[in-house]
This record gives sequence, C-alpha cells and structure tokens, in this order.
Amino acid sequence: MTKNHASIFLEFNSVFSGIARLVFLWMIVAAFIEIIMAVNVKAENDTKSIFGSNANISTGERVYSSDKSISIFAPKGWIVDSNPAQKGVKLFIQSPKENSNDKFQELVYINEDFLPNTTSLDYYIKYTLSQMKNMYANFSLEKESDDEVNMHKAKKFIMSFDMYGVRGKSISYVTENNRTAYAIQAWMLESTYESWHAQMDQICQSVRFH
Repeated sequence: MTKNHASIFLEFNSVFSGIARLVFLWMIVAAFIEIIMAVNVKAENDTKSIFGSNANISTGERVYSSDKSISIFAPKGWIVDSNPAQKGVKLFIQSPKENSNDKFQELVYINEDFLPNTTSLDYYIKYTLSQMKNMYANFSLEKESDDEVNMHKAKKFIMSFDMYGVRGKSISYVTENNRTAYAIQAWMLESTYESWHAQMDQICQSVRFH
C-alpha cells in the first residue's frame, strides 16, 4: 500500500464513525482488492498486508490482535497483520499466492465498532446492507441466517457483487460483545467460491473473544 493510499484511507476514516465507518471500510477493502489484482506483485515471502507493513507469516496457529482481545486461526503460510494501521480493524489475514498465475489472494479481516446505547445490532446490520446495495453493482444478498461465533449470537450473510471487472463473493458474520459490534469478513472470487468457502467459513468460526 503506498503512502498516498494509506493517507487517503486514514483521512477518510477519521471523518466516519460507527455504522458509516463499517460501510466505508467495505468499500476501501474492495479498492485495495483491485490494487492486489491489478498489480499482482506480492511475493510468497512478502509480509505487507493491505492495511500495513507490520505483518508476519503464520506457521498455522491462533493469532491475536495487538491488545489480545480477539483471536483467529491463521492457516500456515498466510500473511498475518495483528496491528493494522486502519482504525477499527483488529486483525487481518491474507492467503499466499498459490502460483504465479494467482491474481487474487483471499482475505479475512475483523472490524470492531462501539454501538451507542441508541443503536441496536439489528439496525446496524440493516443500515450497512442497504448501503452496500447502493455501493456495489449487481449486489446480491444470497443467504441470511442466524448463527453463532464463540457462543455469541450472530448473523451470517453470503453476498456477491461486481467488483472491478470480476464477480466477488463474501462470507460475513456480524456479532456483538460488550456493546461492540464485530464484523468478520471473508473475501474471495465467486469463481473460486466452491473451493474456498468451507475453509473460509471455518476460519471465520475460529474467532474467539478474550
């Protein structure tokens, strides 16, 4: 991520908060996915994530956010950023390149936002989804269901959308812990969804609150 990209990212984020920041974060992640796909310069041993350069390579273990408040299982070889530069992003993990022709690296990130007493998690979710429908071409909410993450009630969403010339797909879990909303996002291409969704879902379900 270049300095200009990072500066724009952080400048806009300082203006947004709560629900608006989560919506904007989705949009920014999509923009950086475009950069990953277009440039395709990441080497297998590169430890720069789209949110920062202070990252490591997982040996296949549970990784923790910098404040140790949340963790996720990172498969072996995945890039791990436990202290992303972007405010609100607790953890970020990204798959390595599978081969020289791999132009998209699947990713999972966890975002947190404090919920004011006047904002319910249901409203938070509904507003975010309505904004995403306006943000992405051919947005489709393919499935919505009740689920759990670390024994916390959660909403699970499977969404697809047009994204910079390709069809993207995401698995999203939104849950709440101590008046804080957590969005666990897994991004992949629709064309590779069948081969990735089981592992990505398992990674999302590995989240633990501490």
